[in-house]
Amino acid sequence: MGARTTGAASAKRTPPAKKAKKKLSNPKPASNNKKISLGSRVDRLDEVMVMLATSKVETDAKMAASEEMLTRKMATSEKMLTRKIAAVAKTVKETSRELRQTMKELSESVDKTTKELSESVDKTMKELSESVDKTTKELSESVDKTTKDLSESVDKLNSNVGGINNSLGKVTELVLLPGLMETLNTQFGYQFDNISPNKIFTAGGKQYAEVDLFLENGEAVMAVEVKTWAIRDDVSKHVNRMGRLREHETKAGLTGKTIYAAIAGITFDDDARELARALGMYLVELDHSNALITIVSPTGAVGKW
Repeated sequence: MGARTTGAASAKRTPPAKKAKKKLSNPKPASNNKKISLGSRVDRLDEVMVMLATSKVETDAKMAASEEMLTRKMATSEKMLTRKIAAVAKTVKETSRELRQTMKELSESVDKTTKELSESVDKTMKELSESVDKTTKELSESVDKTTKDLSESVDKLNSNVGGINNSLGKVTELVLLPGLMETLNTQFGYQFDNISPNKIFTAGGKQYAEVDLFLENGEAVMAVEVKTWAIRDDVSKHVNRMGRLREHETKAGLTGKTIYAAIAGITFDDDARELARALGMYLVELDHSNALITIVSPTGAVGKW
């Protein structure tokens, strides 16, 4: 039984031997592949290590170069910055110096201008004062001269007026005095018995009226204003003269007497002629060339004052 068992066991173990043979089929190639793969990996690792080392060296070299370049750039930048700061400082210094110089020149210019302006004002005021004095003197001399000339003109005018008055007096004496009262009495029914030239009326020592020709009788009077050229204003003044005569009738001896008025002249302004006649005055027109007079009646009723 034992032998059988062993034999049986031997018989039974044969198949595993076959299996082992199968498993160990081509054993050498498998072992060689493993060795080759490991070696390749080692070699590859060495290569990587070498590459890493080389890369580190290159990196260190680049970093060193970069640091050196950065250092150089920083140094250059620092130098440039220092130069720029120095340039700015120099510019500021120069600008400050120029500004101080400008301020100094401006101050000197202002002082000079102020001095020149003051001198100019003083000179102008002096010249103005001299001019005013000169002008005042010239004006005073001119006024004196004008006053003298005016005085001479007035004297000459007075002389001329005197001549005119003398001529008028002659006309009055030669023409009016002989014929006026007679013409009024015969042609207009008056009964004047007296005629006075240049009759002056006063009150309280003051003259208030002067009448060139004054005709009168016991009941009435006529005041005649004589002009070489009679104008409207002469008529108005004669009306006022009549009013003053009536106002002072007591002292003038005219109380209860009728006052008539007339304007005598060689020439009459149209307005004067119309106004006189409208107010009731007679117009006595003189023709001294032939010593004739013409009396024109008022346009309406004869005026009475």
